[in-house]
Order: sequence, then structure tokens, then C-alpha cells
Amino acid sequence: MVDDVWKTVCKYCGLRLGAQSGTSSLRSHIATTCPAIGDADRNSFLAIIKKTSSDTFVFDPILSRGRMVQFVIHAEIEFNKFEDPYFEPWMETLQPTMKCVGRQTVRNDCLKMYFNEYERLARSDGSAFVSGSSGSTCTVGSPVLGKRVLEEEFC
Repeated sequence: MVDDVWKTVCKYCGLRLGAQSGTSSLRSHIATTCPAIGDADRNSFLAIIKKTSSDTFVFDPILSRGRMVQFVIHAEIEFNKFEDPYFEPWMETLQPTMKCVGRQTVRNDCLKMYFNEYERLARSDGSAFVSGSSGSTCTVGSPVLGKRVLEEEFC
């Protein structure tokens, strides 16, 4: 606050700007006139603040479901979370055309991704490993052993 007037200060050059319109004056200053910012940084900043049109977005349910499976595996989300009574209404607010799936479908999608990755690794150099719940690691010669270990852990 300077002379009882709210001001914003550019952290790059120290210029004080009026803050009547929120951060738009600061964004404009950084995007166009700040002498302390190089062209590469300015272009990077412009790319970040550039608003994208919603007309260019096309929902891809297959891609979305694949990304959801990756998230479930990475974040170790329990499959029963997909049958929570608040999950489907929440998803409808994000993407009304997305068909919500249940815990068994999510489980099956995770298993499918697991086996696809297992086969890819086995074909690449033959050194695919599976760790059981006992903590022991074994070299897997066929997906059957991997399936048995996986089912013991997740089912």
C-alpha cells in the first residue's frame, strides 16, 4: 500500500502498478513492457497465460479412461472408490458425456494395463519381475505367475 492506495510491484523490475483491476495490469506489464524480462522468458510467460478456446477441446473417452487407469495405479486408489455415491455426480460436472464405470471395470482395466506392460517388458529383454505380497521378487517366465501374484495382492 502506497499513499493509501493498493499497489502491486513487479518482482523483476520493481515498477509499482495500480491494483484496481486485480493482476491484469501486472500481467500486461510483464507480457509487454517489463525491461527486466528477456524474450525467451516473456514468450514462456505468454504461453502460460494464453487462454485456450473451449471450442478446440474434444473429449476422448478412450484416452480419458486410460489416463484414469494410470492415475489409479500410480496413486494406489482403491477400486471401491468408484462406487462412492458422490463419484458419478462429480464426474458428470466435469464431463457430462463420460460414462462412469464401476470398481470391477476399473480393476479389469488395471489388470489389462498390467499384462500389456508385462508383455512389453518380457518381449524387450526378458527381465520382467513381479513382487509378491511377501516381499520376495521372482523372475516371471509366463504371465500366469504374474496374474496369480497380482490377484493375491489386489483381489
